Amino acid sequence: MNEITNSIWNTGVPIRIDAIRTAQLYNVWGPCLLGGPYWRLYLHSAPGAGILIRRKHVEFLPGKIYLIPPHCSLGTWCDNPETRQFYLHFEMRQFGGAPGFLYHELECTPLLQELADRARNAEDLFRETAAVALAAAAVTELPREILTEFHRDHRMDRMIDFIHDRFRSPLSIEKMAAECGMGVNCFIRRFRECTGCTPYQYLTQVRYAAAARMLENDLLSIDEICAEVGIPDRFHFSRTFKRLYGHTPAAYRKAARNG
Repeated sequence: MNEITNSIWNTGVPIRIDAIRTAQLYNVWGPCLLGGPYWRLYLHSAPGAGILIRRKHVEFLPGKIYLIPPHCSLGTWCDNPETRQFYLHFEMRQFGGAPGFLYHELECTPLLQELADRARNAEDLFRETAAVALAAAAVTELPREILTEFHRDHRMDRMIDFIHDRFRSPLSIEKMAAECGMGVNCFIRRFRECTGCTPYQYLTQVRYAAAARMLENDLLSIDEICAEVGIPDRFHFSRTFKRLYGHTPAAYRKAARNG
């Protein structure tokens, strides 16, 4: 194994799968804003969809795998109603994207295709294992110079788990810092060094990613989803959701279900 592969597998549960899904893109990517504290892996069935970089259309082609690093804030487009997308969202605590790295195109090798097929098969016993293997295999193909290696701190690893477990409850920066036994300023600085974002940004992204999944899959009302993810202010929730995802919650739910 190469240096990056060794680094990945030596981190101890380094990859967390956030979402595995296949979607009809036309209603979902027309347009939206990609964000979140996770890596994104895309595999398209047909041309006619992709991302926007400085208003330029970058097309995602079939037979390729595309990786986008966390906190990307890229727009999307889709002109082909037949395009289907397999996507994988995953967190990887060791690596982020280097400055200027917005996306990377990989050949979809037989190994990557097999792992993708198993990851999108809901009846596969090893579906999530295949998703972790797909994420790791794809990242190891990235050039080393487009990756940023984060500092490792077990206190921050535990805090990430803490946020995922408790994001539904009120969580202040002071409470998170105290949980780590650190002062607020020191905690914020260290968290950024280990994740590439502030604790508040990370918490916000986790809450809204959970809300997006609920809008896609649950029958809860939008007010109920607000309460479920720890954001009691419906107006604030809707405004922030539209900023992060390019749609209001109601429009996102309709587009996701049509897709």
